[in-house]
Amino acid sequence: MSAPSSKRFSEPVINILSGGSAGLFETTLSYPLDLAKTQQQLASKPQGTSIVLRQIVRSSGFPGLYAGLSAPLVAEVPRRALKFGANGIYLGWAEDSGIFDDQQPSGRVKRAFAAGGFTGATETLLHTPFERVKTLVVQSAHHGKQLRPLECARALIQSGGLPSLYRGWEAYAFRQFVWNATFFGCIALGRETIADQSAATNFTIGLLSGSLATCLNNPLDVAKTWIQAQPSDVKPRNSIIVMKQIIEAEGLQGLSKGLAARLYRSAPGHGLLFMSFEFVSSRLRAG
Repeated sequence: MSAPSSKRFSEPVINILSGGSAGLFETTLSYPLDLAKTQQQLASKPQGTSIVLRQIVRSSGFPGLYAGLSAPLVAEVPRRALKFGANGIYLGWAEDSGIFDDQQPSGRVKRAFAAGGFTGATETLLHTPFERVKTLVVQSAHHGKQLRPLECARALIQSGGLPSLYRGWEAYAFRQFVWNATFFGCIALGRETIADQSAATNFTIGLLSGSLATCLNNPLDVAKTWIQAQPSDVKPRNSIIVMKQIIEAEGLQGLSKGLAARLYRSAPGHGLLFMSFEFVSSRLRAG
């Protein structure tokens, strides 16, 4: 006789397995749009997403749409596993602390916002090197010289040591704090206000939550990309200084660069992410 379903997997294990599976699915499907977003942010003149994608296909063929995929793919599975696993832990800590009134919907939503923010900051400890490598791989392709992720990582370590892999960490940590606080907070709000928990509802909640989070953190994403694209011998600047420089040079619209491509990716991508997470976690809980 099989063990009871409640004994097969603990809640942290369910969160980790479900998050990793959802990350694998979402990253593979949405990577070309993430590639276009990064190239848009590095371009001196704004270009539409469809134009960037066509240029990539013309220069490198359809495989070019997945240039550098290995770095985010290797990163995203453990990152999503860490994201949902850590979020569950932070939610538990916040509940045990008694800071938030869990008897009220507003208290549960506030707890989700706080736990999400700390989740985002935590995941950057693991993921920043992958973001740094991905940015330089995309930049090299943009300039006609394709670097492999491992080559890029070795070159960074040789030129600046391990700290060079964490260039832009401050901007990335702020970016992820804002994104995850908004994403998990809005998901909690959706759960509190919508009784239906179907796959379509979960997709819609993830889509809307991810879209709002992406709009709010895009200025920090632009700053993060700019900082990480610089060579190791260039003194890094913090995100506030970089955003101020971008506004002075390009106006406020400079902080919205790549937003359209991020939304094209994040809207369906994070709908798929949350829907997949809920699907896998429900199956694991059912045994």
